[in-house]
Amino acid sequence: MGQVIALKEYRGRRLPDPEPVSIQRPRFTAGDVWGRDYTEEEAILYGVFKVRDALLYYTEYDPGLDRLLLDVLEAAYRLEELGQGHLRRCVTPLKEHILDHMDETNVKHMKTALILLDLIEKSPTYK
Repeated sequence: MGQVIALKEYRGRRLPDPEPVSIQRPRFTAGDVWGRDYTEEEAILYGVFKVRDALLYYTEYDPGLDRLLLDVLEAAYRLEELGQGHLRRCVTPLKEHILDHMDETNVKHMKTALILLDLIEKSPTYK
């Protein structure tokens, strides 16, 4: 139940620091990647989150990354309105970001992230 306190007391309270989120190594399974229908919004969301998992694990945090991912989600959601070309234009910078950070230690996961983006981009998404 809520409690009423004075504004001075509220301002004096210090919130505890949040627990650090542990970033785990991404897990991709062939069934999860290839067994989804990327014309459906749930599969698109899965793919974007898996791409994000790989990038967060292998790269430094970049606030622009979340913007790129959200742009892909919005373009996929509004595909009928904005068109396939807009989706392609939103996916391209994300692919370039992945290619810029690909090296011999993360090539398997980064290639899978690129495959997921290709599936999202090139799946027939008109209903």
